[in-house]
Amino acid sequence: MGKNNDLRDCSTLIEALGKEDKEFLSVLSKDPRVFIGIRDDRIIIYHYCAKMYEISKDSNDNRITWKVVDWMKRYNLKDDVVNVNYIKKNHEKYLKAAEKEYCNDSPCSSKAHKEQICQQWIVDKNNHTSKSNYYYLDMEYNTQSCRLGRFDLIAISKKKNKKGKHEVYLIELKVGTGSLLGGNWTIKKPKESEEKYKRRCAKYDKIKLNEKGLYDDGAPDYKDVAKYGAGIVSHIVDFLRFLMHMDISYAKLKENICRIIKCQKDLGYSIDIDAEICLEDIADKPHIAIVCFTHVPDDAYKGNNLKTNDHLKTEDLKTEIKNCLYKGLPKYSGRNLEETIHPAVIEGFMKYKKEPFDDVTCIIQEVNGEPYNYNFLFVDAEEKNCWNYLEYLE
Repeated sequence: MGKNNDLRDCSTLIEALGKEDKEFLSVLSKDPRVFIGIRDDRIIIYHYCAKMYEISKDSNDNRITWKVVDWMKRYNLKDDVVNVNYIKKNHEKYLKAAEKEYCNDSPCSSKAHKEQICQQWIVDKNNHTSKSNYYYLDMEYNTQSCRLGRFDLIAISKKKNKKGKHEVYLIELKVGTGSLLGGNWTIKKPKESEEKYKRRCAKYDKIKLNEKGLYDDGAPDYKDVAKYGAGIVSHIVDFLRFLMHMDISYAKLKENICRIIKCQKDLGYSIDIDAEICLEDIADKPHIAIVCFTHVPDDAYKGNNLKTNDHLKTEDLKTEIKNCLYKGLPKYSGRNLEETIHPAVIEGFMKYKKEPFDDVTCIIQEVNGEPYNYNFLFVDAEEKNCWNYLEYLE
């Protein structure tokens, strides 16, 4: 089967895994330093969202292989196809290399910034304690074929609601104020060379769209995606894009939720959710959560050296979020994508310009005639059990 990055199903691979493969994966599933990602006929091991190993089955001889990422060679470690015994023997060395590459002073260290450290900590805390009512299935979830949203975390409720369904949470995580405003592809950066800027703009101008501001395959306007950058406005529009195409985006997510849980159960995960979960067991609408941590909790750093010095207060975060919303939203009005949805975005969010944000602020936004709750959660990282922030939405 060819790789389809939209699918989260590796049941065929799991059936072919050997005893030692499964045993070591069981060990890794309990390690707070790594995350096991279920992909299409692949299992990928991440450290703070940085890819370390990829497990797959050789199509020629059905041999199970563990592929080590190529940047490991910078640390004099083997970056090739190996077997599980080699990984077991050298795993701690690979972890130290990954930490140095992504968490310390390497040029690549920004790839595992504060948000990614916090992401993995949240997943570990919720998935390995009976105190949490939520299970986190995936990090950096996206549907590449149709580009309908990319979310930091996907979680579901362990228990069913009164309607007999598991709630679904689409989560965007922000830590501190460093990435709230975002950027714009069409604006020259302060230290960017003229040649690089022109090359980037040329790539941008080659993007072809139809009269609806969409690609012919139904994907959204990537030009507008580029213009939003990675700030809070970008994420608001990302959620809206997902909600506008629920028949594609949410239908695919529900299917993937069922696949992921089954695969994890087959790998021996202990999850308080029925392995036979089906589409009918999943809520008809997802919850939107924009979760803003004051800083990375000290407990999340474990052994790495990437520390933060911006221990903010929740009130500071609320002020910054509001500033970004009210500076960012209006200036995007009237472009391809916004001609359809952005007036509603401004109307729904701008009413809070003079109203204070609470620690949990819900803004109701209508999409395709259906109301959705945009939940802003402001979390003080000094609070005990702050990783269990979803309980505030109950």
